[in-house]
This record gives sequence, C-alpha cells and structure tokens, in this order.
Amino acid sequence: MSESIYITEPIVDEDPARGFRCGVQALDDFFAKHALPNDRRGLGKTFVLRAESGEPAILGFYTLSMAAIEVAELPDKVKRGLPQYPVPVARVGRLATDVRVRGKGHGADLLDDALRRIESAAAMIGCYGVLVDAKDGAAAAFYAQYGFVDLDDEQWPRPMFLSMKVLRRATAS
Repeated sequence: MSESIYITEPIVDEDPARGFRCGVQALDDFFAKHALPNDRRGLGKTFVLRAESGEPAILGFYTLSMAAIEVAELPDKVKRGLPQYPVPVARVGRLATDVRVRGKGHGADLLDDALRRIESAAAMIGCYGVLVDAKDGAAAAFYAQYGFVDLDDEQWPRPMFLSMKVLRRATAS
C-alpha cells in the first residue's frame, strides 16, 4: 500500500465546486461562495490541503490576511516596550478540515503550513504575531497546544494570540 503525499497550495478556480464540507455551515458556505473571490481580491488568501490522489479532493483549507491589534489587547508579557498604536499581525481567518478525514491530523498540518507561511512573510514585512478566533472550546484547546494565548476568555469566538518570538522558537525546533 503506497503512502499518500499531501500538498498545501493556493486555491484554484475549480476548488469551490469539489465538494468540501466540514459540517459547519458558515465555513462550508465560505469555502463554496467566498474563498475564491476573496482570494482574488486580496481580502484573504486561501490555501487548500489535498492528497496527491484519492478522495476527498480538498482535505481542508485555511485563509491568511494581515491585521492590526491594539497594544492594550495583548498579554502583558508581550506588550512591554511596544508603541501605543496598533501593531501589525497576521490573521488565520478560517481553518477547517473535511468531515470525511477528521482525526487524521490534517488540522495540525494546515496550521503548521499557515504558521510557516506567516514566518516567511514576517521576514519581509512587519508582523508582531498571529491572531486566530477560536470558535469553541475544542478550537481554543487546539490553538493553545501551539502556544496561542487567550486575549479575552469570556468571548466567543475567542480571540487568541501567538507572538512571532514563540512562533520562531517553535519552528526552529
């Protein structure tokens, strides 16, 4: 039995019609209707994970965009010495895996790919960290495994932050 080879690459015109479904209507609708137009307009770049062969055609996806965060919203340990105006960050806007391949580690594969792309971009543009919005407790626990910290533990979706310092340490090891 041959081992599958996975690749993460930018969304292409045919992807929205390939039957991706994660089971969350808002994410399924986003991928089917808005991921490609938003990508083309520069509102959020969408990357898809696919296997070299096999079904489903799209195993998962995530979006990346630039953002800014008020320094006052950051955890105390990362805001020392920062200017008192918003600082640039990257945002992982959406991340989802197809229900047919849940539990196979593809969410981790997608986040790892996203963080590596952000780290690469941060070598060329200002980027102090990464923001995500965890939709529920399971998502918050998932992101916490990677070093993301809560910015507001009473809000859903829960904003979470990962500093570039922590990201660089993690990717170096």
